[in-house]
Amino acid sequence: MPTGYGMIGLMKGSTRYATAAVEAVLCLAAPRQRMVDDHMFRARTATGHESTFRLQLFTAPGTRTVAVATQTAGEGMFLANGAERFAAAVWERHFPADSQPPVWIQRQLRDMTTHFPEVFQLVIFAGVHPYRLSQPGWATITPEQLEDLVGLPVATDRGTGYTPPPAEPEPQVSFEVTAVRRLARPRPFRDRLHALGHPLVAPVGTPGTSPARLPYLLLVPRRGLAPGQRHGTGGPRTRTRRRRERRQHGELRLGARRHGRSGPMADPGACHAVQHRPRNRCR
Repeated sequence: MPTGYGMIGLMKGSTRYATAAVEAVLCLAAPRQRMVDDHMFRARTATGHESTFRLQLFTAPGTRTVAVATQTAGEGMFLANGAERFAAAVWERHFPADSQPPVWIQRQLRDMTTHFPEVFQLVIFAGVHPYRLSQPGWATITPEQLEDLVGLPVATDRGTGYTPPPAEPEPQVSFEVTAVRRLARPRPFRDRLHALGHPLVAPVGTPGTSPARLPYLLLVPRRGLAPGQRHGTGGPRTRTRRRRERRQHGELRLGARRHGRSGPMADPGACHAVQHRPRNRCR
């Protein structure tokens, strides 16, 4: 049969596509036997995580194998998300000598956390390479059509051999010794926003919640100390500004002495009227 069951020209997701997919796969109907019923088939996803599902394989001489996968929530990646990788894993593990992958049919069971319809879905792969499938398309197949395809009833439940995954452990509180200087400031920055009437923390109608003030109010103060900063000193920008002020003050005093007006009674206006050049610090 051609790649993708000969439906490459049809648009995926359309009614014609689904109808043609089911009609094409029903042409493979033949009496088969269930050779494999693995209740905990394991396959790895692209991220390396392991997923499980029930795998039923129906085979007959001279016909194509039909694989039915059934999964419930909590078993890893859903069948709909990992159909390409799961079908390729079954193909490589059970039928490595076949030139075509098995007919892949999946069923996702519903629980409290999922809203998938509990129906059988036929998956068609437009891209077929040895143990590598791509471009999946889905079509709903009824239990009666599936029974006609394999020649006997297909189990619809998860199976008695299903082992639920272990429950995740409860989070435990742990403590670690650290320096006090690494801790955040004791006063939350939101206290300042409450005082200024921030619209995100203040009730509607509170004075001072104008959207024009939002850019200013969203400025979050720096927490903790900057790298290389000591207690009781300003940040790097503050120290640079202080050095610049002291340097400017020294240049003003030098200019005043050159004009004979040094000392505490020097005229500030005369000092500011003098143009000064910055001293060369590379001498």
